Amino acid sequence: MKEIVFSFFLLFGCISLTVAQRTISGKVTDSAGEALIGANVTAKGAAGTGTIADIDGMYSLKIPAGITKLVFSYTGYDAKEVTLDASNVINVVLVEGMLLDEVVVTALGIKRNAREVAYANQKVNSEELLSLPNKNTLEALRGKAAGVKITTASGSVGASSRIVLRGESSLTGNNNALIVVDGIPIDNNSTSGGSGQAQDGYADYGNRFNDINPSDIESVTVLKGPAATSVYGSRGAAGVVLVTTKKGGSGSKTNFKVGINSSYSREKAYVLLKRQDRFGQGYDNAHLDSGENWSLDFTN
Repeated sequence: MKEIVFSFFLLFGCISLTVAQRTISGKVTDSAGEALIGANVTAKGAAGTGTIADIDGMYSLKIPAGITKLVFSYTGYDAKEVTLDASNVINVVLVEGMLLDEVVVTALGIKRNAREVAYANQKVNSEELLSLPNKNTLEALRGKAAGVKITTASGSVGASSRIVLRGESSLTGNNNALIVVDGIPIDNNSTSGGSGQAQDGYADYGNRFNDINPSDIESVTVLKGPAATSVYGSRGAAGVVLVTTKKGGSGSKTNFKVGINSSYSREKAYVLLKRQDRFGQGYDNAHLDSGENWSLDFTN
């Protein structure tokens, strides 16, 4: 009697296992009817359950109970999700994906396909610039473009920033990259210290690139090679940074997005020294004091 009961439970378990699992088979082809060799077939919701199509595009996949959808994918084609029905044979046709070529802005604002550009260039989109809140566009570019060196004159709010693309090539000249905003070059020199920037030794009053709101920028393209910057002559010898701002367009869908962020900072001198005007930095062998010298008179 015990042997009969044991055989009954063993048979019942085999039947349950057979009902729980299901085998789906079929063929994966493209729109022309050609077999897609190596197409991926996975069961949605079942990790590790999948297979690939053979040389004829045929596949066979055993799926567990509860799985209702299969996902078919192939490189260069749009993935397709199929809902299972009573049939165990599912043939799928995948459609070739629409791949958009990346467009970069080259010298003089000319837009070209990134694959057609032979010289070194790198594009940074607005989403990357705004990934972290930053008041300064140059500071927002830090760490997002290869070979770009950005230094700030000081930690003060509104301090000038300089950008060097091709290294320090001159000890006395200007090593700053030329910045072009919507086709118009801007003067990014400042009166802060640093090679090629200090004109009179006065205090740092910032530079004009600080006036650009990072939220108004659509993209920033960095041009490094001589072939890319030759149209700008000697001014582009240290590299060029092309800034394209956002513009409205007719016939396109308008999406409104509002983002609010604010910050407050206050600077306070740890030690306020007495002001003296007997000694100054001077300029051009003349006794010209900027009036910005805060220090003790050590002659007394």
